[in-house]
Amino acid sequence: MASPWIVLCVLSALAGKGLPLRCTQCMALGLSSCTEGPTVTCTPGHVCTSLYQQTTMDGKTGEFLYRSCGPPSHCDKTGSFTTMNKNIRMGVSCCFTDNCSSPLPPLPPPSTRRNGRVCQMCSDTNEACTGTKTIDCVGNERKCLLQVTRIQEGSPENVESFRGCSTRSICEIGNQNMSIGILSMESTYLCSGGAIIAYGGLDFSAVLLPVLLLLQNY
Repeated sequence: MASPWIVLCVLSALAGKGLPLRCTQCMALGLSSCTEGPTVTCTPGHVCTSLYQQTTMDGKTGEFLYRSCGPPSHCDKTGSFTTMNKNIRMGVSCCFTDNCSSPLPPLPPPSTRRNGRVCQMCSDTNEACTGTKTIDCVGNERKCLLQVTRIQEGSPENVESFRGCSTRSICEIGNQNMSIGILSMESTYLCSGGAIIAYGGLDFSAVLLPVLLLLQNY
């Protein structure tokens, strides 16, 4: 894990030379390794990043890896979010030389321990994503997340949105862009606090839903 001081020193050196980094861009679905792909020139101040995630759905786990340029604010971010019937654990690692490959970031361990927070849960093809279901948050997922992903592969643009529980670190990413060939994806992560309940053997969903719907707007 690179310290903020090391990141700052490397970026300062690059800025002094006026040379943006060049990074290998590749994407692997179902694999944890990719090294071959085009070389892209980064936006000044960006670094070479590796986004790695594991998605568990219906008891099955899949992998995804994307290497390219990214902002240094994403470096060493790890976290998870849960929505509908899937849990996604993800992390971002960085390196600071041309065409380097950073190691896979460590992912947080899965958890099933409820933490007392409840969020709205839905999946939709518009940016709002509203529904009547709720989800009990677990582990360190103490924020209510709205994830909106815009997918462009030719035309027209497709939109997918989800609501569920998230760790704070995912919320702090804010915005994430991925592209390879004609495929581009932009994901936005918006978070709110969520409702806190005390479990007593009763189903509070009907009572909490109006509150949860209001909380999503703050």
